[in-house]
Amino acid sequence: MADRTQDKTHGVVNDVKSALKGIKGTGDAIRGTVNESVDTAFNDKQGVAANRAVKEQGEANMRAADQKLSQPHGTDTTSSGLRTGGVTGTATTADGTTTGAGAHSGGVGNMRSDVPQTGLGGEPAPTRERY
Repeated sequence: MADRTQDKTHGVVNDVKSALKGIKGTGDAIRGTVNESVDTAFNDKQGVAANRAVKEQGEANMRAADQKLSQPHGTDTTSSGLRTGGVTGTATTADGTTTGAGAHSGGVGNMRSDVPQTGLGGEPAPTRERY
């Protein structure tokens, strides 16, 4: 009984570690992409190469975390079998990514309202207040 509880706890801890690595990878991918774009704009070839490496490493960390978290029980005793990459009911493209359309893909999910919006006014008036 204690061994089973310890195995489950170990699996949850590893899943949390994988998720955190995925989050860090996301941050690295964003940072690398933004900095690569800035370096491209300023024609800094050395900076472009360095930031491209940061971006690619971040993307690799995201993929590894996604694969780690999506492994079903039985293939890896340290995984909880979480399913990542979308929610149930979302459309999936040929390469396995989701469209994001799911349970809330109606008018509410698309931030649309069929009720006419009249009398809402135009642009806000300029303020004369100083901060």
